[in-house]
Amino acid sequence: MKPATKEARRLIHDGVLALSQVEANGMRIDVEYLDRMIEKVADKIKRLTRHLQGTKVYRRWELEYGENLNVDSSVQLGKILFDSFGYDCPVRTKTGRHSTSISTLEKIDIPFVRDYLKLRKFKKLQSTYLKGLRQEVCDGYLHPSFNLHLVKSFRSSSDSPNFQNLPIRDPIMGKVVRRAIVPRSDEHMLIEVDYSAIEVRAAAWYHKDPTMLKYIEEDYDLHRDMAAECFMLDEVPKRCRQAAKGLFVFASFYGDWYPHIAEGLWDAMADLTTADGVPLRKNVGYDSLGNEFGGYMSHVKKVYENFWGRRFPVYDKWRRHWWDKYCERGWMRSKTGFLFQGVYRRNEVINYPIQSVAFHCLLWSLIRLSKRLQGMRSKIVGQIHDSMLLDVHDDEREEVVGMLREVMCDELRRAWPWIITPLAIEIEGSRENWHEKKV
Repeated sequence: MKPATKEARRLIHDGVLALSQVEANGMRIDVEYLDRMIEKVADKIKRLTRHLQGTKVYRRWELEYGENLNVDSSVQLGKILFDSFGYDCPVRTKTGRHSTSISTLEKIDIPFVRDYLKLRKFKKLQSTYLKGLRQEVCDGYLHPSFNLHLVKSFRSSSDSPNFQNLPIRDPIMGKVVRRAIVPRSDEHMLIEVDYSAIEVRAAAWYHKDPTMLKYIEEDYDLHRDMAAECFMLDEVPKRCRQAAKGLFVFASFYGDWYPHIAEGLWDAMADLTTADGVPLRKNVGYDSLGNEFGGYMSHVKKVYENFWGRRFPVYDKWRRHWWDKYCERGWMRSKTGFLFQGVYRRNEVINYPIQSVAFHCLLWSLIRLSKRLQGMRSKIVGQIHDSMLLDVHDDEREEVVGMLREVMCDELRRAWPWIITPLAIEIEGSRENWHEKKV
């Protein structure tokens, strides 16, 4: 993989310079808060550990392994739960061992497992995130590294610490960690700007499916529509929309097949309700399926086949053509001039050019904005794939927001005429901390 055109090489060169400035700017950390949370979580870990040590499962674990007991050993945990106590294990690893993944353990509804999962979560929060942040703080600021040369899809990566991997899906962990990142002063606020549905738009620049283009042009909500079909709903709650977005729409776009998609949706339904608060698996639509997974998978198969066969047939044809051309030539090139050459799986062949272009929209905008912010008190302080985090001075806020819209939505389209859809951004801000951001 390499930049294969002069423009692509310039994008990487200018991107490295701009991201080095972002690294130098750094983001302010509430060190006192971070230290308090490290102590608080450590205390929580101790109390949970003591509680687990008094349970029947732990005593059996201790009897089996004695001084070799390792509470962090997934192998030992699997043998105790599935061999010693006989709980059903629906999934095994590639080596044939019992899976002790979170999704597997969540199916074992006993107090020990629920508390064990809490302990695992708090240990990860402590070691990976809180202490990981704390050891990188210098004079109250964090300066993560942002790289452009390590990811096969030509997206960026981050380390020291990995700013792009800070938790967000878990509401507790996300809140604890992101509250540590605060504005520079009382006269600043944190602003995060995010390209809206950029990978969906980027895919459309390749396949030009008229139905997808219409969705984008007229601002239809594809995720809501697919949630209505997948979950058989008239009114779609936000959580159901989010589940369908990740588990059906993007899974389908990324090359997943309907049996695996159905499994993910079926598991998600255990925690989802209708707008009236009725659990999804008790919703009237599931009576006809017998409330069985096999029946639900047949339903998802029809939705999946309709998704590609009737809703987006041009997109589906492009995927097949793109894969065939790669098999014939052994390479593919993105619209931003980056060459993918070598051995790739089918879903990588389809997705990498889309993911790279989506990120390069952000990178181009970041380069442009970095230059325009020189000499101002507002600064870009972080970057996560299709979003930027800025620390903006109050006196410059209106100017910066206007600049974001102008550069990211208008100037980029003029620079790259092959962008054939409108671009949209979402802007959130907070005077308190990164977690408290609002539209």
